[in-house]
Amino acid sequence: MKNTYKKTTQTVVYISGAITGYSPQEYLTKFAEVERRLTARGYVVVNPARLNDRLPHAANGDFAFTHEGYMNVSYALLELCDYIYVIDGESTSKGVKLELEYAENYGIPRMYII
Repeated sequence: MKNTYKKTTQTVVYISGAITGYSPQEYLTKFAEVERRLTARGYVVVNPARLNDRLPHAANGDFAFTHEGYMNVSYALLELCDYIYVIDGESTSKGVKLELEYAENYGIPRMYII
């Protein structure tokens, strides 16, 4: 499916990886490393971990929305991208599986090598 939202001619890549079960420091660090590597190769990168971390949190610091709510945000971001890249070893995550299924349904191919 052709991305009609894109203004840039650069390839836009969505990073998919597990967030649930990790501390913010852990998941933000691993996503940032992949973002750094993709950016160094000339890609425009959509890092949902960084974006989701900016969404409202409850008073106790927990996420304010359900997993399904965050997945809806992820789907909207994914639609803006040319490829989906899954962080190594994280393809068994519930969220990653959902993102891969969504990407497949919308014709967004998986990028395997960076």
